[in-house]
Amino acid sequence: MTAVAVLVVHLEIAASGFETFLDILRAHGARSQALEAGCLGFEVLVDRERANHVVLIETYGDADALQALGLGAHGNTRRRPRL
Repeated sequence: MTAVAVLVVHLEIAASGFETFLDILRAHGARSQALEAGCLGFEVLVDRERANHVVLIETYGDADALQALGLGAHGNTRRRPRL
């Protein structure tokens, strides 16, 4: 069995910027999968029962790939989204 590393993030997003933020998250997910060699998946899930709750699920090939988050040029921008 192959081990993978999964990062799960829960976010509450202000209603005023919800759709814009979702667009940013989805674009970031596409970049992550294209640019991060160890990124196997990036899902953006919207909770149907909690209006502004979003869950991000990032899947990486192993713990080393997960720990490498934020070390490259793409990763350094992940914590500074521009609205």
